[in-house]
Amino acid sequence: MEEELKNAYSLAGKVKKEVKKWVGKTEGRTSKQGYGDETYRIDEIAEKVVEEFCGKKGITYITEDKGRCELNSPYLYLIDPIDGTRNAMRDLPNYCCSIAIAENKQGKEKLADLKMGLVLEMDKERRFHAIKNEGSFENGKRFISPERDEEKIALGLGSDFGDAYAMHSPFIEKISKTYECQLKIYNSSALSLCYVASGRLNAFVDLRALHDAKIIGGMHDIAAGVVILSEAKANFEILSKHQIYLDPKCKVSIISACSSSLFKNIKNST
Repeated sequence: MEEELKNAYSLAGKVKKEVKKWVGKTEGRTSKQGYGDETYRIDEIAEKVVEEFCGKKGITYITEDKGRCELNSPYLYLIDPIDGTRNAMRDLPNYCCSIAIAENKQGKEKLADLKMGLVLEMDKERRFHAIKNEGSFENGKRFISPERDEEKIALGLGSDFGDAYAMHSPFIEKISKTYECQLKIYNSSALSLCYVASGRLNAFVDLRALHDAKIIGGMHDIAAGVVILSEAKANFEILSKHQIYLDPKCKVSIISACSSSLFKNIKNST
């Protein structure tokens, strides 16, 4: 997987370079494409980088806006070129390029087929990656998710819109009976999962897909983070009403925590 890791870092770096020119520019909204929500000029720039890079390398890939491009490669790249587009457009923190790599099974890829995950935090000099059975790394240094039991917790929510926040209200009410919660909404699922894996967040919970079949978030949002969580030995569970495939059309929810006791309490509160 070392060659695939090099490819992923190279691609993410190219996306970062091109996206930088558009950070802080809110104009350029276009129509909805693919499986995602609105596509903006900054998204189109990032998608173009992906298309050109994967085309030259002969890499099969999937993005939220373009769907699947099959080039008969042994691996599938599941790419979210910019996770946190609205943050980037307003020059706010927390946006990244997220790339998960799985064995190519011609559209039937499942969680067990994930081999690698990379999350490049584009507004910081910080990068996370994990290779299956080889551990999780931050800026090249291996780490394990800390096991901390605390009464005051930093809790990330997958709630980038007002109605999504309302979906989490019953859960927040239940978990707040046990913990004093400092709520964080970063508008980037991939980064939030990395923050849990590294102990920056105590937990991240996204229950939107369980409440709303039209929700945007899918496997492209969390796949890379899931590999990093798993290799960091963090606690997580993916929730879905349907069979889970590595496809943006597969809408999923997730609960995660760096403490096993906190994870258990979160699970009992959902």
